[in-house]
Amino acid sequence: MGYQAPDFEAFGIPLNQRASRLEEGIEIIRGCWTHDRFSYDGRRFRLHEVAIYPKPVQQPHPPIWVGAMADASIRRAARYGDAWLTGMTQPVQNILRHTQAYRAYADEYRRPAHVILMRDAWVAETRQRAEAEYGPEVLAAYKYYWKNDSLSFRQNRSEAEFTVEKMTSDRIILGSPEEVVDQLQRWREMTDAEMIIFRLRQAHSGGPPHEQIMRAIRLFGERVIPKLV
Repeated sequence: MGYQAPDFEAFGIPLNQRASRLEEGIEIIRGCWTHDRFSYDGRRFRLHEVAIYPKPVQQPHPPIWVGAMADASIRRAARYGDAWLTGMTQPVQNILRHTQAYRAYADEYRRPAHVILMRDAWVAETRQRAEAEYGPEVLAAYKYYWKNDSLSFRQNRSEAEFTVEKMTSDRIILGSPEEVVDQLQRWREMTDAEMIIFRLRQAHSGGPPHEQIMRAIRLFGERVIPKLV
């Protein structure tokens, strides 16, 4: 849905239209995938007898994952989505509270309730090395979000609060392979997530370097994932 005003100003779209555009956009995508011809008359979009080809192989259509981090958007994810994609930077207490709310809303709308957990994550041979490689990169990204009024960090009062120790306590999965396995098992038990997506590269800082990312991916594949299957 977005949250930064410049992203909307670039297209001449008012920020207060973001929720309705998202909702109608999902309805249109789903309708075009599942009808030979589709018409739509909404507040933001109008279509007449649109035909989209080729149709998806997945039936009735590929699952639409809806990301949400606020109370109102959790309800939206349950109503319009086939799964809820958790906020990458949300602390654990918010994730747990929203997991309960999401499942309740999905039951209310008689919709599927699938949780897809997204986390910043890093694995290295030792915890110390993981912090040295990933800490500066992920903290730079978090400070960017904080400065741009991201919902995840509104309770933070200064940059001094952005430390690896504080952020790994309830947001980031990081450490040696053994430590990461323990952390992932804890997250899976808490959320009953069906899938976990890791973000290793931080676009706001440009790193970590590609070679380090590839080494972390190999460690995930060789020493973490086999312990969780």
